[in-house]
Amino acid sequence: MVFTINSDQVLWLCTSLAAVWTAWGIFKQIKKPSDDHRAMLLKHDDNLKEHEELFAKDNRRLMSLEDGYRKMLEWQTEQHRINMENERRFKEDEESRKVIMKSLYVIINHTITGNGIDQLKNVRDDLNNYLIEK
Repeated sequence: MVFTINSDQVLWLCTSLAAVWTAWGIFKQIKKPSDDHRAMLLKHDDNLKEHEELFAKDNRRLMSLEDGYRKMLEWQTEQHRINMENERRFKEDEESRKVIMKSLYVIINHTITGNGIDQLKNVRDDLNNYLIEK
């Protein structure tokens, strides 16, 4: 059996190849925007995941900063309370020292001069009032 190829068959083959090649090119051009869009969406999804991770990390950092700030405010409030208590105690101690010094002055004055019994009675009353009020 002899197989012969004539020019019509060659021309038909070339035309068919050109038609298939053209159809393939048209198919690729029609599909290209869809592929580009799909690639862009995948890229945006990857970026979105990355940004969500960064946002989660920032959120954790902000929460720790808020906790630290809250603890600092609690500490400052406690320190303020302690300072106010110390100031109150200091004023009480100052009043006690004044009463004690006044009493010592009158006793020393009485010891030196032998007088001032009225002054001793007044200081005794002041000391008594202070002790009762306290």
